[in-house]
Amino acid sequence: MPEMNQGLAHVVVATDFSTCADAAVRHGARLAAKAGGRLTLLHVVTPILHNRSWLDKHVSAQVPTTTQLVAEAESRLRGIADFVGGAKTVVLQGHVLSELLRWCEAQRPDLIVLGAHSQIDAHRHLGYVASGAMRQAHAPVLAVHPDRSDRPRGVIRRVLVGTDLSETCRRGLRLGLLLAAGNGEEKGEVELLHVYGPGLGGSTGRAAPEVEAQLLRDVEAWARPVIEGGPKVDVTIAVGMALRHGEALLRHAETTGADVLVIGTQAHSSLRDVLFGSTAESVVRGARCAVLTVKPDGAKRGGV
Repeated sequence: MPEMNQGLAHVVVATDFSTCADAAVRHGARLAAKAGGRLTLLHVVTPILHNRSWLDKHVSAQVPTTTQLVAEAESRLRGIADFVGGAKTVVLQGHVLSELLRWCEAQRPDLIVLGAHSQIDAHRHLGYVASGAMRQAHAPVLAVHPDRSDRPRGVIRRVLVGTDLSETCRRGLRLGLLLAAGNGEEKGEVELLHVYGPGLGGSTGRAAPEVEAQLLRDVEAWARPVIEGGPKVDVTIAVGMALRHGEALLRHAETTGADVLVIGTQAHSSLRDVLFGSTAESVVRGARCAVLTVKPDGAKRGGV
């Protein structure tokens, strides 16, 4: 009987067959199996050129057709599906980010897992597809880096969840518990961290011990229903003061060796595609571990 019977009924993994995407497949397959949910493997083929007659005339090297690229992708996906124990496979054609978003908008998966960067932008810490999906997809997005050498492949041991005590962060905590529970026989750990600003401490910055103790009790009360109703993993709760919340989360994730950092995003409009909010923006751009972004309930594509 799966331990995680709610929250991850459908996990989709987008892959470009890169090393980073291989790590995403392992994480997505492990989570779907642990939850007893459906797993979909998705790849988008981008046609090389539409003017085939010009290509055949001027390019001496043999360039595959779109049909050949689709057939190759379908074959590779079937091989991966067999390796992970079964999954639905989907091959789309067109612009990678646009097609991924369109498909996810129609299918409404509970989680999108992909590599933090693709083959074509491996020089970047966060590639344009991962960044775009985090900004525009309705579902939570888990962007992963290649597996660490000191971890079994696809295993998540430590999850850091940042919270501002919002409903979005409550969803983030719920998913963080699911991520930590998806470790097979090994029990994962979740740390819930609330970072407050210097306003609580007046001129000294840091709040008085009794104020900080009350804040910790408030966070514990806020989190208790989710923790008690979720999978059984070890949970610790901490509070701390910082001028820049995003930097504090990144520093804490690095210090504690977090495998995944969970962050909620804000809902508001902007002339840009999406405005994350300064905390989420800095975390997504600066994290060296996997990052899970969670949107408010009812968030639509194109808005965070």
